[in-house]
Amino acid sequence: MTPSTKQRIAIDVRPLSRPRSGIRRYLESVLVHLLEKSETEWLLYSDAPFHSEILEHYSIPVRIAGKGRCSRLMWHWQVYRWLQIDKPDVYWTPRHHLPLWMPKSIRKVVTTHDLVWLTHPGTMQFSGRWAEKILTGRSLKQAQAILAVSQATADDIQKYYPDASDKITVIRHGWSELPVPLPPLGWEKYVDEPFFLSVGTIEPRKNYSTLIQAYEKYLQYGGDARLVIIGNKGWDWKQFSKQLNSSPATAKIEFVENCGDSTLAWFYSNACAFEMISLAEGYGLPVIEAMEYGLPLILSDLKVLHEHGPTDVSWVNPLDIDEIATALLNVSCKQEKKFSPIKKSQPESWYYISERIYNILNYS
Repeated sequence: MTPSTKQRIAIDVRPLSRPRSGIRRYLESVLVHLLEKSETEWLLYSDAPFHSEILEHYSIPVRIAGKGRCSRLMWHWQVYRWLQIDKPDVYWTPRHHLPLWMPKSIRKVVTTHDLVWLTHPGTMQFSGRWAEKILTGRSLKQAQAILAVSQATADDIQKYYPDASDKITVIRHGWSELPVPLPPLGWEKYVDEPFFLSVGTIEPRKNYSTLIQAYEKYLQYGGDARLVIIGNKGWDWKQFSKQLNSSPATAKIEFVENCGDSTLAWFYSNACAFEMISLAEGYGLPVIEAMEYGLPLILSDLKVLHEHGPTDVSWVNPLDIDEIATALLNVSCKQEKKFSPIKKSQPESWYYISERIYNILNYS
């Protein structure tokens, strides 16, 4: 530890400079509680500028590598320089990868959300796959502690990186209420017709192509509910947009981007069912949110989604269009929803999750 009376912990906050995603929500939810720990000196590192309401109430050093693509390319060298200057005791990255160069004296902690690049490589871009190949194994080897967000992710790490097994701690995502629902512009059209809801970034592993095909069959079978997809435009956006615009069901499908938490809460409150038919997930946070609102679920038969313990659920093969269409048809959009079917202790609150993470960061 440094001569300072406080332990110094540096955090990779690059997700705060990216579009809203599961990793960004994870980091924000943990930071809210970690930064309350005044007995620790916090240092935040990013490769690009960002704005976060979380930091408005704290005077915490934030180092920014610069602007543009060059800052991202220089990230690893820049962090190494910062670490030499700041001399933190601990470095935590909530997004898989440690910098290429780090002083050996620093305790290194990595959160791993998934190993999709190994389990489903075809769902990733070539550049992303190679970045994972170069950095993931190296990071897991160097880390003194590995946080897996689900047992399924922990099992994958043990399978592909058995030497890292004794460093893994499973700390699932926390639970927090969404804010008071606020309707979106043009909300009347969503009330006039029942709708299914799906939430997630537009990328191949979310399997929206199959969902759209299954929804088309659902309409052919006599179904009439709309389909609302909420998410950011990921790298599969062009293909998704092309399929959506050419679909015979396009008039019944709504894509909503840049959806705030209040609007998201409104969609959960008014949907008649929730679908997640992903090919792979590290955790599946929207499933927990849908359960909070008492929605019937149509989910891929993935081990990680079984960990959430859903009850009102239809498990489907994510590649079977007919099975998914039938599951949609079997949902009654007229039944009364049972709100709050999950307990606040399952999953644990973000405060409790943050305490567990802090204990690992603070371990000496």
